[in-house]
Amino acid sequence: MLKAHSCKVRIVEETSDQVRTIATAAEEQSAASEQISQNTEEVNRIAGETAESMNQSALAMSELARLSGELSKVIEGLKNI
Repeated sequence: MLKAHSCKVRIVEETSDQVRTIATAAEEQSAASEQISQNTEEVNRIAGETAESMNQSALAMSELARLSGELSKVIEGLKNI
């Protein structure tokens, strides 16, 4: 009877160890998921900022092209004087 009791205790201890291992793994997975979520949000924020910067650059290039055209006209006008 003592041997059977000892066997049951060992099984309970092994099961408890497995439950603790699973709980630890679940906590680690949860922490990793949270980190992934934060990183995804950061990538989205940076992507938005990059898109805004690209739009501003496009506007600046358009203005620069317009000014370049005006300068060319002024230079041609000066050549004809």
